[in-house]
Amino acid sequence: MKRIILTIAAIFALVFTASAQKWYVGGGAGLELSFENNKGTNGGKFGLTINPEVGYNINEKFAVGAAIALGFETVWESSAKAQPAFLFSFDPYFRWNFLKLSDRFNLFADATASFGCNGQLFAYGFAIRPGLSYAFSDKLSLVTHFANLGFTGKGSKIEYGLGVIIDSSVGLYWNF
Repeated sequence: MKRIILTIAAIFALVFTASAQKWYVGGGAGLELSFENNKGTNGGKFGLTINPEVGYNINEKFAVGAAIALGFETVWESSAKAQPAFLFSFDPYFRWNFLKLSDRFNLFADATASFGCNGQLFAYGFAIRPGLSYAFSDKLSLVTHFANLGFTGKGSKIEYGLGVIIDSSVGLYWNF
């Protein structure tokens, strides 16, 4: 935990001493909702997260960054009581701005790795997350992710999947 806090402090120190228009800070909120019917058993998952984030624009096409996800999720099955769990993860990513739709709109894809905890289990994952950004000005941008293609693991269980719309997030970035 001490290493994570020192890493975050180092990132913020770099942010505040860097050159203009390369760095961004911000964050967002995320929602995940899924339902499954597995061998006659109905179940699902509901989760909410907040994600403070910092990143660096390498050039107009590429950026790197990291987010911290804090939140909770509830998993249920028709035959069992819902099981709420606290979530924490560190999520470094590589962003590719692959299509500039106009001066203000960009389509991008993030390749994200996740490391953290879900309740009392170690959690990890890798995902490709497409998104859309809209620049209100040179300093302020709205960013949304609208899908998630990848896998996650919790303890010894690995889940593969594609979440469209129901695994989404919206956030604001301040560029400086």
